[in-house]
Amino acid sequence: MIIGTYNPITGDHVRVNVPVTEEQILQWQRGTPSSVVFSHLKQWERDIILSGMSDEEWHDWETKVEEAEVGATAQAA
Repeated sequence: MIIGTYNPITGDHVRVNVPVTEEQILQWQRGTPSSVVFSHLKQWERDIILSGMSDEEWHDWETKVEEAEVGATAQAA
């Protein structure tokens, strides 16, 4: 099934083809934990469904946040 979501950092629309059914999506939307419903998926596939961000995008974002925090700390000193 092709899942459409968006990346909250870039605003980009993200489409990924993952082996899930419409019923599994509905179970997740009704509150069943993603780790239960999507236990057959790889972690990166679950991450894309949940956040709209790939592992690489998460890493890039975390690096930028850390750099900004270091810069802010250096300016305050």
